[in-house]
Amino acid sequence: MKKLKLISLMLVCLAAVSVTFTSCNDDDDNVRTLTPEERAAAFNQVRGTHSGYLYYNKVDASTSKTSLDSVAISWTIASDSVMTIKDFPISVIGKYVSDTAVSKAFSQLPPQDMKCYIGFTNVSPVAFLINPVTPQVQLTYGGATHKVLVPFYVNTAYSYGQINSQNKLRLQIIAGGIFADGTQTDWLKGAVPFVFLGK
Repeated sequence: MKKLKLISLMLVCLAAVSVTFTSCNDDDDNVRTLTPEERAAAFNQVRGTHSGYLYYNKVDASTSKTSLDSVAISWTIASDSVMTIKDFPISVIGKYVSDTAVSKAFSQLPPQDMKCYIGFTNVSPVAFLINPVTPQVQLTYGGATHKVLVPFYVNTAYSYGQINSQNKLRLQIIAGGIFADGTQTDWLKGAVPFVFLGK
């Protein structure tokens, strides 16, 4: 968990995504269950389609140094339990993959919509947990096609959405591993956070 805290802190400190994180804490057991009325009030503050930017660390393969990169993106919160990230650039995962052939296969993937289940935890400011449904892709490497899953962290305060002090909606989701043909791999070099900031 210290590694995740460090990654989150690093992203928060970057000027491009400088926002405050106040609602979620390290102890998920302390998350209060909202009443139906509170949940409806929270949902009404964030319902609809949002546009903004997705921020992630770009890794220089030759030096292993990282720099912040971004891409325009949008997401829709259609109900008090479902959010859809439109055209998530799943190819970016390849930048963090240690196997060269698999990394190249990832880089050729088109963007895909990502369904996420959400659960509101606070009304003022609005905050909610995000549980991405595991993306599934077909990758061709080593002369064969493989079913590959990229699970993201779920049911954790590190995967969340919140209206920040500038009245912008900030999200964070974290890729946690890669499975190929039903077997966990060691391709992912570490947990990979993605930060969204939008209206």
